[in-house]
This record gives sequence, structure tokens and C-alpha cells, in this order.
Amino acid sequence: MASAVIFDFDGILADTEVLHFKAYKATLDRFEAEFTKEIYWDKYLGYTDSECYEYVSQNNDLSLSKEQIAGLVKEKEIVFNELAQEENIVFSGVFEFLNLLRDNSIPVSICSGAALADIKTVFKTAEATFKENLLDRFTAIVAAEDVEKGKPFPDGYLLAIEKMNEKLGLSLCGEDCVAVEDSHWGLESAKAANMATIAVTNSYSKDELSGKADVVVANLNELEIGIVREIQGSL
Repeated sequence: MASAVIFDFDGILADTEVLHFKAYKATLDRFEAEFTKEIYWDKYLGYTDSECYEYVSQNNDLSLSKEQIAGLVKEKEIVFNELAQEENIVFSGVFEFLNLLRDNSIPVSICSGAALADIKTVFKTAEATFKENLLDRFTAIVAAEDVEKGKPFPDGYLLAIEKMNEKLGLSLCGEDCVAVEDSHWGLESAKAANMATIAVTNSYSKDELSGKADVVVANLNELEIGIVREIQGSL
């Protein structure tokens, strides 16, 4: 049976992808960069902020320095946080699924390419709706600043498992865990860490995700504890 579930954040726990695009766009408008919503979804959605700016710079011959990219990351964080404070954007079904896992004694963590500040802002805004800080539900949180190489590399998931083992006194490995993702970057990362995978079609279609995940669902409301245990047991 599944010993742990590790969630992506953007596009899985919260409907943040459009906010990220708007924040990137606001910071890139001063440059001659081709950056539309379609291009973001196709090329950049799975990357950390730093990686996104690096690839945009390379693809548009902007020659941005490391200092400029660091400044853009900070500026983008401010814009994103302002947008994220406007309303609760945690997806429907998240709270119920977390309750289901807790009731079955399955610990949960987060492995995200988002900055920790972004995650905290979204959960802080959601407190009024859920009457609790969802951040406290997660054993470990691995954010963009915790790893040198983001998804599709497995580093983030491996670190999340390591942190869970340290905190809970367990000896989990990738085969013991299920990842919940919304993009091919995340699914590749989880697979590289030897994890079972669930894809949710919040960002990409079922056709785009089929074949890349063990199970594809439209939303977390479709998931039952038996599905989680079955796909982990199939490894």
C-alpha cells in the first residue's frame, strides 16, 4: 500500500498557473520577448522562476545576467503575491482528499517548483475558507529554492522523501510513494525518482498526459484510497 503521497503545488493544490503567467508577463513586458499564454504552457510551465527566466532569455537572445534574473524573480514574487491574495484559489476536492489520506494514516508532502513564499501566500488566503492553515497538513515542503535542479530532474522528490524520513522516523524510498502532478515535467521528475504517478488534467488534457502517468483523472474528487494503494502496489 502507499506509504506517502507527495503533491505538486501549482496546478494540483491551487489554481495558480494563470497567476504565474500574469506575473511573468508583467515582469517581461519591458523586454522584447515572445511570451504568450500558449508559449508559457508549451515551453515554461514546469520550471522554477529562475529556470523560466533563464530559458526565456536564451530563447529570445536577451542575454540576461544572473543578477538581472535574480531581480526579476524577486519582482515576480511580489506581483504573484498581490494576485494570490485576492481570493482563495485552492482547488475543489483538495481539502477532502487530504482528509481521506489523513484518515488512512498516509502522510503527505509537497514537491513544487514554486517559491515557498508563493505557497504560503496561497494557503494563507485560503484560511478563511478552510478555517485552518493547510500548510500544517504537510510533513515536508520542498520548494524552488531547496534544489539546484528543478523538474524534470528527480532532486525535489528525492529531497521530499528524505525530509519525510527524517521527520517521521521512516525509511521510505521512491517505490513507497505516489506523486500527484499536472505536467509532463513533474511526471518525468517523479518517474525518475521511481514513484508511482497520478496526473490531474487541470493544466493539460487527458490525451497529453495519458501514457505519462499511471492514472489520469479530471480532479482529485475522482480519487479513492483504493486507487492510490493500487497504483503504488503495481510498481
